[in-house]
Amino acid sequence: DVTEKAASLLAPYEGRAVINAGAVMFHGVTDDTLARAAALLGDAEGYERLRDQALSTYERIGAQWWRQRLASWAAPIAQAPVAGPRRIHLHPVSGGLWLVGPEGSAAQLTPLRGFGYLRQLLRRPGTSVTALDLVSAGTGSVVAAQSSLGEVIDRQALQAYRQRLRVLDEELDEAREWSDLGRASRVGAERDALLEQLAGATGVNGRIRTTGSSDERARVAVKKAISAALNRLGAIDEPLAGHLKARIHTGTSCSYEPAPEDQLTWVLD
Repeated sequence: DVTEKAASLLAPYEGRAVINAGAVMFHGVTDDTLARAAALLGDAEGYERLRDQALSTYERIGAQWWRQRLASWAAPIAQAPVAGPRRIHLHPVSGGLWLVGPEGSAAQLTPLRGFGYLRQLLRRPGTSVTALDLVSAGTGSVVAAQSSLGEVIDRQALQAYRQRLRVLDEELDEAREWSDLGRASRVGAERDALLEQLAGATGVNGRIRTTGSSDERARVAVKKAISAALNRLGAIDEPLAGHLKARIHTGTSCSYEPAPEDQLTWVLD
């Protein structure tokens, strides 16, 4: 009853941003709150529409903390059990497009190299496939073998990165403790960017990667391509993209590791 009353009062302000009284702090968009209310009230169509609007707005204005918060929210409607396995399409169709998504609601998308890499991994669940094999489609002919040209990052820079990460962790804890969402978003964004750089520069047990080798170039190419494909998929089906982000592992070796409870049947041809 409270949710229904609050939603009816907030509905006229759909599409608006919420700013605090001092006009110095952003508190999300009304579509975000209205989407959650629709889910709690059992309005599946309203939930999907409002959620998509809010996610699109957050993406457009760069409010990644808010976008991630909504995208990861376990909506009762989104989490409703599905009877039997779901059939998911990921394959080329006529016209040079790819059919991607759940059967009955799959979308035709422009081809991305990452779709092809995902398709290769989905064909062999639980099997490690080298990034070099993914790039060369098993032929070994696309990427010529090369030896390493040296380390990606020098040790002094690596130490400075790690020191900056410790500082950012402290700042993030403080911002969250003070409920300073604006500062938390800025610090979190810098921290994520730094972690991404470190992930590209270091490998197992924090060892510095080398650059120039076929394996390393393939690892980077596959990671970027799969990331772009999952971001594209997230724009049309966030839960499905989230599943793949959790189950796809990239590196020098890559794999798709499904769980028995996933109940997904992949249509790849």
